[in-house]
This record gives sequence, structure tokens and C-alpha cells, in this order.
Amino acid sequence: MGARRWVVGLGIAYATVWGLGSFGYSKLATSVLIDLTANGQVTNYDGPHWMMNPLRVGSDAADLAFRQGGSIENIQISTPLLAPNHVRAKIDGAVSFGGITQIADELWIDVGFRYNPNAEIASVSGVIENAVVSGTFEGAIGSLTVDMQAADLPTYTLSVSGTKIQLPAQMINDPILRNVDLIDFDGQVTFDRVMSVTDQAPNPLQSIEFAPLQMNWGELDVTVNGDLAIDAFGIPTGRLDLSASGWQMLVQLMADAGVIDRGTVFGYSAMIGGLADENGRVNLPLIFADGQIKLGPFPLGPAPRLR
Repeated sequence: MGARRWVVGLGIAYATVWGLGSFGYSKLATSVLIDLTANGQVTNYDGPHWMMNPLRVGSDAADLAFRQGGSIENIQISTPLLAPNHVRAKIDGAVSFGGITQIADELWIDVGFRYNPNAEIASVSGVIENAVVSGTFEGAIGSLTVDMQAADLPTYTLSVSGTKIQLPAQMINDPILRNVDLIDFDGQVTFDRVMSVTDQAPNPLQSIEFAPLQMNWGELDVTVNGDLAIDAFGIPTGRLDLSASGWQMLVQLMADAGVIDRGTVFGYSAMIGGLADENGRVNLPLIFADGQIKLGPFPLGPAPRLR
């Protein structure tokens, strides 16, 4: 009987601590809106309105306007009753910043953190469904999911999956090349230091591992494996192994992005075509070294800065 009371008591204590944590972190998240309003970062909002259901507790606010010109039609901030070290922001309606407006059927981001003085970030996940982007940039997203989990900090595993993504004209000139049918990324990212809620300073990447990246982009079907290290100046070093069919589109994309000169498209296509296997697939390393990029034996020019 004594053991049973001990187990029941432990269960009640667990539920009480985590339940209070849910209310506490929800209150903390809501107070951010009040603080932002007090220091002038948020110029207007309607709320907060407290909400609670059997699984989550939190509050929402509507018609947020920011001093720098952005706005959010409606945002709900909540924590799950059984995992108060997670905070979720769910947005309904239009979001506008910097001349860009996005409206999505579903948009949320969930941040999990550890119980320590720095509130180290242990996970970040999010979902966008059926989003339309207008304004300075115009595009669309059928679906996009992101999941980042702490591994050996400051390293995180990262998974990204997206479908029916329409890129803006500012990125890709050719309208036919703007539509990405599928993108799947699995790998790891390492930052300069552990991400935390209290650390507001920039935290650039040290390395990226592709394991793998797969894209279906029009006629292009490409798989990428490998890793890149990034120095203090943002210059990547490493090797990515590409396997691609529909590689002619890859050459066109490189020209459209300014990686190679448009006048060299025919020459690159002919040279790469000579390396294709009997199925028309090309397997080449993309080498980053000394600030330059080479696709197999073909120099492509300066490497992009990743910081």
C-alpha cells in the first residue's frame, strides 16, 4: 500500500510541476507581446485572449502591427500541458514584412528548449501548407515541413520536405524553371555555438552535411550527398557528390543564377553530356576549394559566401 501511495504521489507531483510549467511558459510567451508593445516594437494588437483546451494552454492576439512596418493578422502562442518546455506560435491570416505578404492555410512553428539558465534550444519544427506569397517577391508553397533536433550540440539533425514550391522571379528568370515539384533534405547542421532563447547574437553555420538532398525540379532529378565546412569568412570547403538526370536543366539553372555565363551553356552541356551513363544520368563531384567551385573537371567560378 505504501508503494502504491508513493507511485500515486509521484504521478501527482509530476502532473502538477508540468502543468504549472505549461501555464508559466505560456504566460512568459504572452508577456513578450506586452514587452514588445512597451518598448515600441509592437505598435498595436488586440489581446491577449487566454485560451485553454484539454491539451494546450496559451493566448492569442489579433491585428498586430510592428514599428518597422510588418503585421500579423492573428497569432496564437501556446504550450502543451504535457510538455511545457515547448512553445508553439500558430499564425492565421496574412503575415506582412518588408513589402512581402504571405497567406497560408496552415502556418506554425514549435520551439523546444532545455531546462537550464540559457534555455538552450533543443528542437525547432514547423509547417506551412498552401501558402501564397505576394508583393516584392511572388511565389507559392504547396507544403513545407521542417524538423531540427539537437544531436551533439551545437550540432542539430535537420529534415526539410517540400512540394509544389514556386520560386520568385528575382531568383529564377525563366518562369518554367521556377516550379520545384519536390525537395527532401536530411542531414546535419553545426553552428558556432549552442542556440538558446537568451542569445540574440548572430550564430552562423560551421558545417552542413547532406545525407542526402533530393530534388525533382521539372526535368531535373538530382541527389546530393556530402558535407561542407564553412570558415569564419563564410567560404565553404568540401565535396558534394551529385547524381542527376535531366542535367541540361541543371546547366540552365546555373546560367540563370549567374554561376556560369549564358554564352557557355552550350559548351557545358556538350561536355557534361559526354560524361553521362547509358541512362543519361551524370555522376559528378561538386568541389569547393580555395574559394572556388568545380563541377567535376569544369570550373564554375567563386563559391558563394554562406555567412
